[in-house]
Amino acid sequence: MAYPTRMERCANHGEIKAHWKYAGGVTGNTFGTETEALTIADCYNDAPVSMTEYQSGMVTQFSDALALGGFSGSIHATVIRCHNAGNVYTDFSGAGGFAGILSQSKIEQCFNTGDVEAKGRFGGNNGRAGGLCGYNISGPVINSFYNTGDIKADTRVGGIDGQVHGEMELNNVYNAGKVTATASGALVSNIASIAGNGTLTVSNSYYSSEGAVEPTPGDRMATPLTLRQLTKADLGD
Repeated sequence: MAYPTRMERCANHGEIKAHWKYAGGVTGNTFGTETEALTIADCYNDAPVSMTEYQSGMVTQFSDALALGGFSGSIHATVIRCHNAGNVYTDFSGAGGFAGILSQSKIEQCFNTGDVEAKGRFGGNNGRAGGLCGYNISGPVINSFYNTGDIKADTRVGGIDGQVHGEMELNNVYNAGKVTATASGALVSNIASIAGNGTLTVSNSYYSSEGAVEPTPGDRMATPLTLRQLTKADLGD
């Protein structure tokens, strides 16, 4: 018989430095299943998190599979009332203020205030960064999330999701951070950058109109507001 697992009231205050695979301020990789559900509640990180090259050329062919998050490298779980306040930096691809990769997850009443940067130095220009996640797969559902950190990458940047890959649902979210892409022809979005097969559903969501980039299809499902207006936005419970 399988039993649900719950992780509660955890905090990290120490800097995290990684060179490989999945890394995060609270967990490296969280993976629940339908029969062994995982819930994380009331946890946070307030320290810097980074992933850098260990030895020249060693991880080049794997760089696209590496993921770094202020809270967790990869999340496949239900996460409630958690946050990240540490800055996130990676030499590689997927970096998120909250998670590097989100899969079949439910995120509720969470936020990120840390700055995020993904260099995408190895395996071509493939840096993906977002205030919530670097990229998603397999249909996460987000209910009440906000980002105030600045987000920077070379090719895929989003205030919430750096690259929507597969299905994603955003409810009651906002982005107040600055988004910046460094490569020519990059896809940069105030809310979420949508990849070729990505599908995004957005409701009651907002982004800062102050310093915003040209709206993308993902942005047009959200509402631009001034920073003052954002402080009064109703994000539900």
